[in-house]
Amino acid sequence: MPERATFSTDGQTWRHTAPGKKEGARILYEVTGTGGPLWVAWGPPFTPRDTDALLAEAEKLSPAAKAFELARTRGGRPVRGLRVSEASTPKPPGIWVHARQHAWESGSCWVARGFTEWLVSDDADAKWLRAHAEVFVVPIMDVDNAATGNGGKEATPRDHNRDWDDNPVYPEVAAAQQRLRAMVKEDRLAVFLDLHNPAAGDPTFFYILENQLLKEGARPLHRAGLRAHQQNQAAHPHE
Repeated sequence: MPERATFSTDGQTWRHTAPGKKEGARILYEVTGTGGPLWVAWGPPFTPRDTDALLAEAEKLSPAAKAFELARTRGGRPVRGLRVSEASTPKPPGIWVHARQHAWESGSCWVARGFTEWLVSDDADAKWLRAHAEVFVVPIMDVDNAATGNGGKEATPRDHNRDWDDNPVYPEVAAAQQRLRAMVKEDRLAVFLDLHNPAAGDPTFFYILENQLLKEGARPLHRAGLRAHQQNQAAHPHE
């Protein structure tokens, strides 16, 4: 349960409640209405309509930005993304960023949105990245569950995030694999970033860097994390 819930009086602008009051396994959030409609959510929602608006705005702001359809879901919904590049070479380094493989983790979409807004901005580093790389951003992977309001964790027929093997159930996962494998084959996949919400009570994030780029205190944790990942892969080779 989040420390604060999120609410809106217009369905567009979202604010946090005061910290909730825990009562055993439950938590109470207090919201004062205005007499009109009231929306209350676990966190600020990000829907497929928000993806459409984000991509349209990015295309307006930068000629380097082009929206694309990655795939159609099992439910027939479009999974949309954005390609951003001004690289002069035909096969520049590839960067793949996607979010929301677990539909309830809407916070990951807001990170993807912030990254996208920065990427098409006039920031000097963003300009450099556009000029030297080919960047793909998919704000919502599990579009079906995001559209219907389901959580997606341990979903039937399969958890979306556990679908990354040789026989994926979800068309969008198969399509992402195809694009990623093509970049790997061309030896140009530089970054693959899979955005999730942190676990309950865990405000940290996890990423892999080369050991020499880490601070001294982080290196043992990095090694331990890699060992745990390797052990998990050995025990569960298809996850």
